[in-house]
Amino acid sequence: KPDIKVHLGDCFDFRALRRNASDEESRDRLGDDIEAGCKFLRDYKPHYWLQGNHDKRIYDAIKSDDGKLSGFAAYVSQEIDDAAKGVQVIPYTAFTGVLKLGHLKFIHGYHTGMNAAREAAKVYGSVIMGHVHSIDHYSVASIDRRMGRSVGCLCQLEMDYNSNKPGALRHANGWAYGLLYPNGYYEVWKAEEVGGRFEVAG
Repeated sequence: KPDIKVHLGDCFDFRALRRNASDEESRDRLGDDIEAGCKFLRDYKPHYWLQGNHDKRIYDAIKSDDGKLSGFAAYVSQEIDDAAKGVQVIPYTAFTGVLKLGHLKFIHGYHTGMNAAREAAKVYGSVIMGHVHSIDHYSVASIDRRMGRSVGCLCQLEMDYNSNKPGALRHANGWAYGLLYPNGYYEVWKAEEVGGRFEVAG
């Protein structure tokens, strides 16, 4: 029963709406995606939702010149807003898409590849991120504490788009948890799926 729950983004996929979507992706039925994402928001009830680049696709679609797509996106975004009622929603932008809790920051993620945690720490300081689906951490040499952590994901690890990419073998299911003290300092640990079950270590 944590006092603060943070959703790090990409609650929805919306791959059919991505720029340069393949013919197969464009034929994706969005109903299951929308239903599952809204159910997760309602069940998890996060205090904060840092929207990810996948979530952003439905809001970008509202600006489409295609009237049918724009209208559909507006309808879906209202359904999502209803599911996220009472949640502080933080849009996906590198400038303001940052949640600060004490000396720790949270982002969805704006870097990719095996150095994503390092690059995020260089930009944002001590930070927890999602985005790259892998569990990783990097401590940056600095006079102040700068630790970048990517905490994995909660999704199917092998997907059509990454099934032939060896880099996807770094992906893991997991999340972060910890303590935030009144003076702003913190302790962070990770939960990771190992052998089909989640191992939680302090």
